[in-house]
Amino acid sequence: MARQEEGELIPAVSGAILAMMDDSSDEEEDIMYQYHPLLASLADMMRYMSTNMADKKVTPANQKTMTKAEGEEIVQKFQQLRNEQRSLMAKITELEQDLNEHKIVIETLQDVSPERKCFRMVGGVLVERTVTEVLPALMNNKEQLTKVIDSLNIKLVSKGKEVNEYRAKHNIKVRGQDDIKETHHQDTTNTGTQGILVSNKA
Repeated sequence: MARQEEGELIPAVSGAILAMMDDSSDEEEDIMYQYHPLLASLADMMRYMSTNMADKKVTPANQKTMTKAEGEEIVQKFQQLRNEQRSLMAKITELEQDLNEHKIVIETLQDVSPERKCFRMVGGVLVERTVTEVLPALMNNKEQLTKVIDSLNIKLVSKGKEVNEYRAKHNIKVRGQDDIKETHHQDTTNTGTQGILVSNKA
């Protein structure tokens, strides 16, 4: 109990000493230094500590402060990755539509006479051909489209993984996507860099 009272008394005594030093004249300070060296030393020490602590901001050791320029650079890179991902998805959708059209035409031509006339668009010009001439070319195009789509799907998966890893690395939150519960969990457990909020719109 005595130790607790002593611990509570020390800050009060220190504050009183600092107040006394601030209110004292130069002559009174000289008298204190001459006749009370212990009090004077304590006052100097407390004044030094209070001055230094006021100039310092205490921040967690594992909290990295991010500048505005760094945040903007991270957001731009993230948006670039998402745009690349969207471009791949758009290209795949376009080629899949083209592939479906080829399948429909091939199925139709397989049920007609090989010598029947048909028309094919070549370089923006309709050219007259026979089914025998057109069908092999269409089937070849179908195979090539299938290979290209498969290749783009692999790239899309890889790009999606890259986007997710970049997002997790920089603790990026996408507005409208992140679940409130998930966001709360990340906020309470994350001790790395500050989170970045990104709009879900391109």
